[in-house]
Amino acid sequence: CFQTRTGIKFVLSADRGAPSLDALLRMVYELYTDYVLKNPFSEPEQPIHAQLFTHHVTQLFESMHETGTPAKAKHEYFTQIRTGR
Repeated sequence: CFQTRTGIKFVLSADRGAPSLDALLRMVYELYTDYVLKNPFSEPEQPIHAQLFTHHVTQLFESMHETGTPAKAKHEYFTQIRTGR
């Protein structure tokens, strides 16, 4: 669980043996601020309907699945963004 200073909680369930996912949750929060909080059409306390947020979170989690660690996932994710994959 990652809780922001404003009280927003991001919760992720994983297997017992999974590496620490704090860094991954922080990256999800960064995407949330970029694609949800800065979106003038997004309303607080409502379900998230930002397609770009969903797309980027999906890419990030796919990178995590492929690489196995949050640090490698972050690198892979940003490599995909730069190359347009």
